[in-house]
Amino acid sequence: MGQSKADAIIVLTGGVKRLAAGFDLLGAGRSNLLFVSGVNTSVKLSDIQKISQDQGIVLDKKYIQCCVELGYAAFNTVGNATESAEWITKNKIRSIFLVTSNYHIDRSLLEFRLKMPNLKIHKYPVVSNNVMLEGWWRHPSSMRLLVNEYHKYMYTAAKFFLYKSFNKQ
Repeated sequence: MGQSKADAIIVLTGGVKRLAAGFDLLGAGRSNLLFVSGVNTSVKLSDIQKISQDQGIVLDKKYIQCCVELGYAAFNTVGNATESAEWITKNKIRSIFLVTSNYHIDRSLLEFRLKMPNLKIHKYPVVSNNVMLEGWWRHPSSMRLLVNEYHKYMYTAAKFFLYKSFNKQ
C-alpha cells in the first residue's frame, strides 16, 4: 500500500520543525496545498522560503508561489481550527494532514473535529527536541508544558464529548 495523500496540509505554527514537516509532505507529493495557520503578521511568503532553506529543505520557488498560503488570524489552537475551517471550506478540502507537535496533536485533532466533523484528518505529529517526554517530571519546563497541555486536552475532550452527546441524531 502506498503513502496516504490528502487534499491539503495544515501546519499549526509554533515550531520550525512543524513547518519543515509540512514542506516535506508537500515536496514528497503527499498533497498539493499547504496552509500555515497562526502566522505572525510580520512574516511573508519569502520568509517562509528562507526558513525552509535554512532547515535544509529544497523546496522549489514554484511551490511557495502556487501552493503555500499563510493564515494570520489565529492566536491559539481554537483559532487555528477556526481559521483553518474557513480556508478548508473556501478551497473545498475533504482531507488534510494536520501537522503540529506530538504533545499537541490530540487536542488539535479534537478542536478540528469540533469545527469540521466530516473532514478526513491524518495526524502528522512532529517530535520537538526541547520537550522531554521521558522523565518529563525532572525537567521543569517540560513538566509545565505537558501539565498545561493535559489540562487543555481534558477541557477540549469534555467540550467534544458534550457536543457529540447533544448532537446525536
